Amino acid sequence: ARQLIPTDVTNLDDEQICQLAQARIFADAYMVELPVCPDMLKRLADAMKVNNKLSKCSTRVSKCLNNIGFKHECEVPPSSDFWGGFMAIDLACKDRKAAIEFDGPSHFLKAIDSGKLTTQRNGTTQAKRRLLKLLGWSVISLDYREFTKARGNELGYLRSEFLREGVEL
Repeated sequence: ARQLIPTDVTNLDDEQICQLAQARIFADAYMVELPVCPDMLKRLADAMKVNNKLSKCSTRVSKCLNNIGFKHECEVPPSSDFWGGFMAIDLACKDRKAAIEFDGPSHFLKAIDSGKLTTQRNGTTQAKRRLLKLLGWSVISLDYREFTKARGNELGYLRSEFLREGVEL
C-alpha cells in the first residue's frame, strides 16, 4: 500500500510542504487522522511564514471597523494549530469568531474567452471559506470591486455584508 503522507520531507520544496499542510488542515477539520512526520512541523513553520502587511484596501476596511468600535485583529490564524499562510484570516474578531476576508483580484476566476475577472471565487478561496465555517467561524467575504464602488459609504457596504452573514457590527 502506498503511504499518503511522506515520512521524509527533506526533498520537498516549500510549495509541496504547504500543500501537505493544507491537506492535513482539511483532514483535521473532517476528523480524519493522518500521521505526523517529525520534520514536517519545522519545515512547515518556515514554509508558511507570511508577510503580515495588509493591502491598502484591507487597511481601509480595518480603519472603518475601528471607527465604529468593531474589535478585530489582522492576519489571524483560525486556531492555534495553524501557522498562517493561505489560512491567515485577513481581519478577525476572535471573541465573536467573525472572519472578514478581503478578496482582491487573485481570489476570482477569469473568463476563458475574455480573460476578464468574473464574480466567481477561485477554488482556494472557496476551500478556505468552507474550512473556516467548519471550524465555527462566520465568514464575511468582501469583494474589492464592491468595496471600491462604495467609496464614501464604506460603512453601509460593510453593514450589508455583515448582515448577510448574520453578524452585527
